[in-house]
Amino acid sequence: MKKLLSLVLVLALCSVASAGLLDLKVASRGPTESGTIPIDPVKDITINPSEYLDLNIYYTSNSPLKLASISADIVVTGPGTLSGMVVGTLTEPTNAWDVDLRWITEVVAGKHYIIDYSMNNGVAATGVAVVALDHLMFHCDGAGPVTITMTNNLDTNAGDTIETNMARLNFGGPVTITQVVPEPATIALLCIGGLLLRKKK
Repeated sequence: MKKLLSLVLVLALCSVASAGLLDLKVASRGPTESGTIPIDPVKDITINPSEYLDLNIYYTSNSPLKLASISADIVVTGPGTLSGMVVGTLTEPTNAWDVDLRWITEVVAGKHYIIDYSMNNGVAATGVAVVALDHLMFHCDGAGPVTITMTNNLDTNAGDTIETNMARLNFGGPVTITQVVPEPATIALLCIGGLLLRKKK
């Protein structure tokens, strides 16, 4: 009996180890939509007001099997706000995606999106994290922290998020974005400095 229990535990651990992971991370930032600069991918970041951010979806797996599709909910919660996903800037790995089977649904502007992708060739990621989807761009506007969470979506065109011949993928934790808000004293000093510069002229 003990041997049987040990075998079940080992098989369970192997299935967890071989399951793929989809993780959302901030990959670049900048003052304008076209002026973002790549950074080391992070889950938590502090930014300036009205800054643009690019989010990437990373795929990691211990299995040689390829990622066949992504069907995910992306939900944004405040109290900070985002102006929404700039879906026109999406890029995909070369030869990975079937663009005819691609949907991005804006359920609630700036708050809830559904991403569906099915692939002809798939994306392999044996033991390393690879970019499964690049360039989900957000513009941060309202003050306060923002949390972006990605979870599996079952009621969509592409079906479950799966690996070929494998079970549903796991998902990483949320991305947290905190916007720096200047203190009233700092704003007052900047205003005084501006007035002094005008007088000198």
